[in-house]
Amino acid sequence: MRKQLAILILCLAATLSAAQTPAPSKFERGTIMSVKPHPETGATDPSVERFDVDVKVKNTMYTVLFTQGAGRYGIQYRAGLDLFVLVKDKTIAYNDLLGETREVPIIGHKPAPPSNRNNKTVADQGKQ
Repeated sequence: MRKQLAILILCLAATLSAAQTPAPSKFERGTIMSVKPHPETGATDPSVERFDVDVKVKNTMYTVLFTQGAGRYGIQYRAGLDLFVLVKDKTIAYNDLLGETREVPIIGHKPAPPSNRNNKTVADQGKQ
C-alpha cells in the first residue's frame, strides 16, 4: 500500500512540474527587408560599423541594431535573405554562418506592411 501511494505521489509531482514548464521557444522564419547605416551620435570607433536592419517576422517588422566588427563586411548586402530567428523581449537571436547563436538588440518594431504578392504567374499575365 505504501509503495502504491509513493508511486502515485511521484506521478502527481511529475505531472505538476511538467504542466508548469514553459514551452520551449521556437525559431521562426524571418526576412531581412532592408539594411541602413545607423546614425551615430558622439565619438565612435570608425573601424566598427553599425547598421539598422529591418527584419520581417510574421506580421511584425523589427528594427535591430547590428554591429559589424572591424575587418568584417557583408550585412549591407543581405537584404532579401531568409533566416531563422528567435524573437525575445528585447533581442532577436539568430545563427550566423558558422552556426553560432548571436543576439542583436531590438530598437523598434511596428506592424509589417501587407504583402502585395500576386498569385498570377507570368504565363497567366500574358493571357489577359
